[in-house]
Amino acid sequence: MRELMADRSLSPVLIGSLLIGLPLLLLVIWTTDWSQAWDILRTYEAVYLLWFAGFAVANLACYTLVWAWFLALEGERLSWTRMWNYRMAGGAVSYVTPGPRIGGELTRADLFSEHGSWRVGLSTSVGEKVVLFLSGVVFDTVVVLSVISGVLAALYNGTVLITALSVVALIGAGVIVARSVSEQGVLRRLVNVVVPESIGEQVGNVKEDLWRYVTSYPWIVGLAVVFGIGSKMLIAAQFYALVLGAGFHVSFWEACVLAAALDIAYSIPSYMGLGSLEGGQALATSLVGLSSSVGVIIAVLARVRDLIMSGYGILFLIWRGGVNALFEQF
Repeated sequence: MRELMADRSLSPVLIGSLLIGLPLLLLVIWTTDWSQAWDILRTYEAVYLLWFAGFAVANLACYTLVWAWFLALEGERLSWTRMWNYRMAGGAVSYVTPGPRIGGELTRADLFSEHGSWRVGLSTSVGEKVVLFLSGVVFDTVVVLSVISGVLAALYNGTVLITALSVVALIGAGVIVARSVSEQGVLRRLVNVVVPESIGEQVGNVKEDLWRYVTSYPWIVGLAVVFGIGSKMLIAAQFYALVLGAGFHVSFWEACVLAAALDIAYSIPSYMGLGSLEGGQALATSLVGLSSSVGVIIAVLARVRDLIMSGYGILFLIWRGGVNALFEQF
């Protein structure tokens, strides 16, 4: 286990942080009206932070439920408290460690091994990751295409035509994906991306379990993906509350744009979304008619949320095994 946890590649994340994250962060710092940002923060309505926190907890509960479904496929059951804490611990390792091969799923597997098979813990954790990855791809694609069609419609005054073309493009993409899935091509490649060969044979065998989930329980996995897409709406609800707290208003769909920007920012190879989170929110708020200062405040609050949740996971690891157990995860 320790050798697998040590098998981490820092280069892609460090390169991404230096070439993408840091320049974006410097650009945001340079272009932000900090006096306006301070005024927004000073007059922020704290009650909306409670709504933000509530939606964040509900979102994590949805993710934990997806993991519970995969555990049920293996005939395993854990108390909700254990699942929640194990997942939070794994999420903390994923967030604060640059470049983990498959993130905190290894940590979750290690914790789960006290109750069952280490391989089952890893397979179900990675299965949840695949579902949430697919959910994010669908959600982000729909939002991005909608934004592009809206911009094109405004530029060329062809709302109906642009919308029709977007619908056709979505249907075409759906047909292509469905055909690829039926041929088992996309899913095979997805499994190979999530569990690289380089991390070792023992972990590589988890691919067999992932493929078994897809082929033996396609409807359950499909429903989990749909559920995952729905859980993205809770992220949009978080941003909706954050904007209201800043004294502004957006539609729920515009909040989905902010949520997609967050999702995409954390997909860019950069340490803790450095720069990409701030830059993405500054751009997204501009697209929905708000100032970039609002985007910076939202990004700061979102980062504070993530740091608090990571702190919870780290404290749980320390409580379970002490500081030495924590260091073994990094």
